[in-house]
Amino acid sequence: MNAYELAEKLFNTEENHILMVQAANMLRLASEKIVGRQRADRIQLLRGDGTAIPVRDSSIDAAMIAFGIRNMPDTHACLSELYRLLKSGGLFLVSTPNKLYYTESRGSEGPNPYHTHEFTYDEFRAALA
Repeated sequence: MNAYELAEKLFNTEENHILMVQAANMLRLASEKIVGRQRADRIQLLRGDGTAIPVRDSSIDAAMIAFGIRNMPDTHACLSELYRLLKSGGLFLVSTPNKLYYTESRGSEGPNPYHTHEFTYDEFRAALA
């Protein structure tokens, strides 16, 4: 399941509006999926930086980052930004592969060169605290 499918599954009610902040290279793919699923009226795409999202404080009910946290140069700034956006009691969902298992599964290829940081379980828990 990709980030779009997960967002739609979790937040698919008529009153929800979904804002997806994407890196430039992911916008085309996301746009095609949104149009193909006839959701352009409810999902807004924004090319942007995950550490400076142009949305007012405490204004969203839920935030999700699916695997993108591993690509953020400043994971702390990204997490802080997402927390800033959430209303009190809001839902925050974040996922990333466990470095100990993911790196091992890549064998001789070694770490993924596109990942800025891969978390161990303990690192990830500490980052979310």
